[in-house]
Amino acid sequence: MSRFALGCYTRHARLDARGRGVVIVDWDEETDRHRILDTGSGIENPSYLHWQSGSRMLYTLSETEERHGAAAAYRLSDAGKLERLRQQEGRGRSDCHLTVLPGRRRLYTTSYSDGRLTSYELTNRGVGPVVMSRRYDGRGPNAERQEASHAHQVTLSPYGPHLYVCDLGADAVWLHAVDSADDETRPPIKALAVPPGCGPRHLAYDPVLPAAYVQCELIARLLVTAIDPDTGEMTILEEHDTSAPDRMDISAPAAVKVHPSGRTLALSNRFDDTIAVFAIDRSSGTPALNLAGRFPCGGNAPRDIEFNRTGTRLFIANQDSHVLTCRHFDGESGLPADGWAEPMETGSPVCVVMLD
Repeated sequence: MSRFALGCYTRHARLDARGRGVVIVDWDEETDRHRILDTGSGIENPSYLHWQSGSRMLYTLSETEERHGAAAAYRLSDAGKLERLRQQEGRGRSDCHLTVLPGRRRLYTTSYSDGRLTSYELTNRGVGPVVMSRRYDGRGPNAERQEASHAHQVTLSPYGPHLYVCDLGADAVWLHAVDSADDETRPPIKALAVPPGCGPRHLAYDPVLPAAYVQCELIARLLVTAIDPDTGEMTILEEHDTSAPDRMDISAPAAVKVHPSGRTLALSNRFDDTIAVFAIDRSSGTPALNLAGRFPCGGNAPRDIEFNRTGTRLFIANQDSHVLTCRHFDGESGLPADGWAEPMETGSPVCVVMLD
């Protein structure tokens, strides 16, 4: 049995948003049947989620373009019921990703529209006041999408005390030392200059070697990078197209996740509506990728994807067709296996986070 949370759009000016908010789901792998345990409403567009298993806290943000968003917290009971805790208005517009540093009692969010990184204090009652909010300065050659900074993801590195921020607008991955991340007087370091026009959206870390896989949205490309654990700087080792050559112009990758076996990774191609799977080879001492295949996602506009803990299922949040699809995988090889579950109907799913 797997338990996970979905974040869904509830209202959107340009999309047919039908979601009800945060949805808690139990999924039985033996039967591929699901049961909805609870739905957390009252927060507009809780698009991305972050789970802290030790405290049983589920954090989310409110993605709104026309005004400042917010960060919020739920406490999850053993029975899968949500208790809504304190919510705090933020500084950014179109908040789109978040991460938590429990040891420092901080929550960090990125906002797309104004290219901002914001940190909040965490309390026992939920999300506390804003501690810091900074705007990035940058642009790229794509005049329509890179006229300014568009911060898209913030993550904590497992290979050093560093925060990374993928900036689609600036073609950059920014670096902040954890100890000084809240000091607005310290400018960010450009850990990686992404090839012009690619638009980095999300990254995933290699579980074995100090490396990261940077997925780009504006050009459907996946970058294999080495990380210097001391400085946090990144170096590009390889570049791979994520879609077939005749589909590259329509594809807009959204999420990249490493399989629990560490042997493969999967990537969602929006509008091409496929999932690409790459095999990871570490025999040379640095990671190298080989395309293992692509398959249709079973819906439209696959946003987030997530493996269950055993790696036997890949859950795919198909935003525009309002379904969660589930492809069987081999837990040992990390490759797709025969079999799909029946789609789960859910309005405008954007994010999937495992809770066990």
